[in-house]
Amino acid sequence: MANMEGLERFLDCPASGMADVRLDSDGALLARTTSADAHWTLKTVGLDNQYVRLTMKVTPDGPVQGQSCHCRLGFQEEGMSRFDQAHVLTQWVQSFDDYHTYTFKCIPFQQKAIKRLRLFPVNHPARVAIRSFELIPYERFDPAAAACPATSDLGLILLSYYSRTGSTLAMKVLTRHPQITGHTGGTRDANILKYFSKLYFMFLTSHIPSGPKRDERFLDRFRRFSLHYRRDYALTKPVEFDSYVHLEPFRQHFSRFVLDYLPQLLADMGAPHLSEAKYYVEKQMDSGRFLRAMLDLFPRARIVAAFRDPRDVLVSLLAFQKKERIVKKDEQTPVTLVDEIMQTYAARLALLDEDPARGIFYRYEDLLGQPHETIRAVVQCLGLDDADEIIDHMAGALARKDLQADRHMTAKGVSQTIGRWEKELPRTCVQQFSQHSQIIHRLGYPT
Repeated sequence: MANMEGLERFLDCPASGMADVRLDSDGALLARTTSADAHWTLKTVGLDNQYVRLTMKVTPDGPVQGQSCHCRLGFQEEGMSRFDQAHVLTQWVQSFDDYHTYTFKCIPFQQKAIKRLRLFPVNHPARVAIRSFELIPYERFDPAAAACPATSDLGLILLSYYSRTGSTLAMKVLTRHPQITGHTGGTRDANILKYFSKLYFMFLTSHIPSGPKRDERFLDRFRRFSLHYRRDYALTKPVEFDSYVHLEPFRQHFSRFVLDYLPQLLADMGAPHLSEAKYYVEKQMDSGRFLRAMLDLFPRARIVAAFRDPRDVLVSLLAFQKKERIVKKDEQTPVTLVDEIMQTYAARLALLDEDPARGIFYRYEDLLGQPHETIRAVVQCLGLDDADEIIDHMAGALARKDLQADRHMTAKGVSQTIGRWEKELPRTCVQQFSQHSQIIHRLGYPT
């Protein structure tokens, strides 16, 4: 559908809670919201195996709660009376007064016609400008693509961590290198690799014997997982199946599929210096079976593991939960958390011991106390440029204070962060940690 044709349809569609609806001289559709339920009902737009892509700008007329603008799309199937909400597949919106592209999937993988759409520019009161409204057919899967090697040579870094070991700070440090890209905006992490690897892990751990029933359940899982991704980055089927799934061809194809579409996802969310990047870095907290499944899917991935004195980790974790008023539903106690922390540490060290060339680990205390030496060791392990000006720039992230850093802090400064367990850790936990002295000693901490 041509852009102008799509926008002109809005002029003939019922608008509820909208005023001053018109096209400007540049062809953009302008309107003003007059109620919290402002929306258009596009009765003349039908979808048949298509998705909606919309580029719009919402400018609030008053104070705004929250830090992002939003848009919703409802759809009504043929023969149904209710409107369901379409899935927003892209929403990397962090500012107002600028155009943002939204992509909506209504009923993926189903040949059902949709007769009506309802578009809600959620913010109110506000001025709305729509630059484009497009209906695009779903991409058909080409079986020959499975045999092709990945077109992207972007390497992968899994930042392995446990809570309160400085992973957020590490992400900011690493993504300052001009050859490393990743998502560092806002407080939410990007979990692109984790997302796709989880599907692969579910397939590996399925107890259903290979055959039609397994295929049916697996495809259903794939469809559910694909709901939250753009058409540009998802296939209508992972592979074309005959009677059952062969694991190795699936692994090869699925790995290629993820590596091919990763650069497009990163470009969509504005990842830094993507064109020069040799690595994409993503945080990965799990250090057990799931991480091993990720390494099976991406065997060339490198691991950068962040460690911190586990006793300080526990003190910081308890302080952060108190600060944020986090109440755990399970029956975890400080003593049981000791075992969880140390089991995670042991599993991560074992993973690195299996293949020392797979990655490197560093200590949080060294990153704070000897930043240039610590950062340089990591950069050299990854085979990247370690020029002094680059290392200086990366170390500069340690001195930068922002709202995200303030939220994470539970102590006033570095001097209060390192070794705080000696004053704050309950004696029962100290005794529990003493049972894991071998790991603590190996990491260079006093026992």
